[in-house]
Amino acid sequence: MKHGTKSSLITLPSVSRRPAYLRLKKQRFLCKHCGHTFTVSTSIVPPHCFISNNTRLSIVLDAKMKTSEKDIAFRHSVSHATVNSLLQQLYQDFKVQRNFLPPHLCFDEFRSVKGVDASMSFLFLNAESGQILNILPDRRMPALIRYFMSYSRKAREAVKTVCMDMYSPYFSVVHQSIS
Repeated sequence: MKHGTKSSLITLPSVSRRPAYLRLKKQRFLCKHCGHTFTVSTSIVPPHCFISNNTRLSIVLDAKMKTSEKDIAFRHSVSHATVNSLLQQLYQDFKVQRNFLPPHLCFDEFRSVKGVDASMSFLFLNAESGQILNILPDRRMPALIRYFMSYSRKAREAVKTVCMDMYSPYFSVVHQSIS
């Protein structure tokens, strides 16, 4: 049965560079059988949250630009801790799993940005799905061996084939760390 409403002030993306808020009233219900109460969910915000999904998406899009977390927080009328927490959650989704490598890998390099130590960066991907597994800022042999040795032995032994160009350090990397 209906059991009142719960009001929330939801942070929305800014409008004309001004903070925007939504006063949201959610219907609450009481279960006659067990006596517990619950609140209706909405697609605007996740449960127990006061920042809209659109604002969260806007924060993530702003994080792609070269700007500080404090500036992003100010622009979206949220705290610096909120921006940091949201970015940490995203980081967990992209964290490399060191206990798994696919059976078929592809190695390649590409010209990278000026800020890396080497002139070329290393790219490796799953040969079956085409999914990029990681991009490393250095394609030189010591850095690659150090990186692949960070994977578990079982994961490295699961690799059956490696497709690569004729860059000689790749052969050493495969023999020393993957096979």
